[in-house]
Amino acid sequence: MSNSWKIFLTIEAVLFVWLLYQLFTNTFLLFLVVGGLLLIFSNRFSFFGEGRLSFFIGAALLVFALLSTNAIWIMLVIAVIFFSRKLYAVFIGESGAFFSDIPWKEKQFVTLRAEEKQRPFEVKRTFPWIGGQTIGENIYEWEDINFSQFAGDTIIDLENTILQKGQNVVLIRKGLGKTRVLVPEGIGVFVDHSALSGRLLVGEDTMDLKNENIKWKSKDYHDQTRKLKLVINVLVGDVEVIRV
Repeated sequence: MSNSWKIFLTIEAVLFVWLLYQLFTNTFLLFLVVGGLLLIFSNRFSFFGEGRLSFFIGAALLVFALLSTNAIWIMLVIAVIFFSRKLYAVFIGESGAFFSDIPWKEKQFVTLRAEEKQRPFEVKRTFPWIGGQTIGENIYEWEDINFSQFAGDTIIDLENTILQKGQNVVLIRKGLGKTRVLVPEGIGVFVDHSALSGRLLVGEDTMDLKNENIKWKSKDYHDQTRKLKLVINVLVGDVEVIRV
């Protein structure tokens, strides 16, 4: 998630809490909100009556109550300024400037580079709950990967690193999203995958999972000096292992 979205959502969240405070501490506004909601949903309950009139009256009361607070006006002004800047960026030719950094559309891209290790201590890594972070600039040689993510697409590219001889491990725990692992030729691959719902695609093999665990091993796994073990747990999402 880009810094602009983080700042915008944080400010809007704080203002929304202030909005709730203003509504619940003003008896008249609270009465309008409750009455408006009851009228809006009255057609679902026979003892409230039915008809479009009640819906429009309820919506009018709700809008009036919200517009009577300072918080909603500040929220609207900030939203207009924020999205106007996004639209202006698109207008002046920044292709994809409006949608590219929306939090729920961003993808996490993990690139690993093989360079001379300069620091003897372990590097602390912070992974986003939702995609939108590029990882890999500060990695000098292969290290086992272990991370969790709530939602978002993940790409792990192993082309730019040299796996150590023996077993190398990638452990991924995710809620929602697609996971793609790019593995160079000459690496033995073992996949231990669990999913509530999703597919596992390895080469030409495709397996559907419904709250199941499946294990897959490449034919050359025991013959290769460098091996990769993928342990992936996903609630909903596909996992794809591609030879490159």
